[in-house]
This record gives sequence, structure tokens and C-alpha cells, in this order.
Amino acid sequence: MRTLRGQLEQATQNAVTKLRADGDRAGFWLDTSDWLDPDVEEDSQIAEFFLDETVTPAKSRLTEQGNQRVAIFLHTHVCRHLAGVELNCAFLPHEVYQGKGLDQEEAGFDKYIEDEKERKLKLLFWENEGLGMEEALVG
Repeated sequence: MRTLRGQLEQATQNAVTKLRADGDRAGFWLDTSDWLDPDVEEDSQIAEFFLDETVTPAKSRLTEQGNQRVAIFLHTHVCRHLAGVELNCAFLPHEVYQGKGLDQEEAGFDKYIEDEKERKLKLLFWENEGLGMEEALVG
């Protein structure tokens, strides 16, 4: 996930890219660049960050509104992992917009299985009407 202010963005994105190149399909890059506006003045009603001077060194933290916005955006991405019914989620699974890696050998095997199912069904229903179900499936 890109940090909310963008620090180390390139490093985190490169880590995800390397993991995916090495075959990890569970990891994906979540771009948070448009989630918050860090340029809004701190004393504004719509500020999403504030400078916490109670710690040394002072750190930028999220306001209540900033936390709510992040929670809403993050929820849209993790909903399908948490929800009992995926259809209740407003966002597409990451595979849809990220894409899955294509393994040619696996794709060839899947095609073979589908062709074999089709061949056996044709054999069962159209070409061997005189045979019993077990004989047609074995054949």
C-alpha cells in the first residue's frame, strides 16, 4: 500500500512488483495517492492531517475526518475478504483490475480438461445413445 503521504512510494511499489514477478499472486499494489489532500491547511474544517507536537519529533497524523476517509477507501478494497457475501462489496476484486499472471502450462491443462469434459458429454448424449452412462463416460 502506498503510504498516505507518498514516502517510500517507489520502494514499496518495487517490492510488490518483485514479489509478483517471483510468482506471488496474493500481493498487489494499492495506490492511495488520491485518497487524501495533504495540502489543506491544518486549521481548516476539512483538514485530513494535523501536526502532533506532543511527541518528539513532531509527527503528522490523521484527523478524525482523514481516518474516516482512509477507512472508507480501504474498506472498498478489503471488503471481499471480510464480508460474508461478496456481492455486498462495492469494489471489484483486485484480480479484475490488477490482472492475473498467465501460466501457459496451466492454461493448456485447463483447456485440455474443458475439451475432455465436452468430448465426454458429446459422447454420452449424442454419439452413444445405445450405451449406458458408465460405458459412455469410460469410453
